[in-house]
This record gives sequence, structure tokens and C-alpha cells, in this order.
Amino acid sequence: MKSNLEVACRKLLLKRLQTPMNTLERARAKEVEESEKRIASLTEYQAPEEAHEAFGYGYISEDEYRKVCDYFKDGEQISSGSVTETGAAIEILSEFISRLEGEIRYFEWEALPKEEKARIEASNEAWREERRKWRESRGISDEAGV
Repeated sequence: MKSNLEVACRKLLLKRLQTPMNTLERARAKEVEESEKRIASLTEYQAPEEAHEAFGYGYISEDEYRKVCDYFKDGEQISSGSVTETGAAIEILSEFISRLEGEIRYFEWEALPKEEKARIEASNEAWREERRKWRESRGISDEAGV
């Protein structure tokens, strides 16, 4: 009975977390779009001197100026190259959601009757054996993959 409550609570939480995840993903898409526009504007400089002048007037940041200089010096591609707060928040929330999904699978498995668990395990083992035979018939080593 307790595991049913555990599963229901986690499923509700997953459902409620989808809205902030969608909001964060839209914000990240907007950040990426703005970053791409900024990078496109940085690649319009014809020489490091132009970028230096823009930096002097405060049109670009010191970091952007260095990226332009590196672009001309090393031919290094200009990219944002930094993790944003939004991107980090998405990663944290994604990891949390993944853990919740794993816990749901665990509680659902534990709630199954022993006979059902045995049937599923036998089915999985039969599939693994079938897969092993298929791989052997094609000369694929078990060490190479699943």
C-alpha cells in the first residue's frame, strides 16, 4: 500500500515539474538564439583593430573582444562556450526527474507479485539468450556491446 502512495506522489511531482522544465527550455532556446545573433555580429569584424575600437566604446565586452582576437589569431571558431544559469538549472532538474523516474520503476517493480516478477525475469533471460545466439550467428563478439 505504501508503495502505491510513493508511486502516486512521484508521478504527481513529475507532472508538476513539466511546467518549469518547459519554461526553462524556452528560456534556454531564447538565450541560444540571442547568443547566436551576438556571435554572428562578432564575426562581422574585419580585423582585431575594429573589435578593439568596439571594445573601447563599450559595444562589446572584454570576453567578446578576446574571442574576436582569438578568431583572427588562431582561426578559432567564435562560440558562446559558457554554461548559463538556465542551462545548469535544466541539467539539475533533468537529473532530479531521472531519479524520480527510477524510483517509480523501483516501487512499481517491488509492488509486483513474485509470480509476475519471475515471469518477467524469465522473459528477459529468454530474450538475452536469443540475442546472444543472434550475435553468435553473425560473428559479433559479446565484448563489443550489449
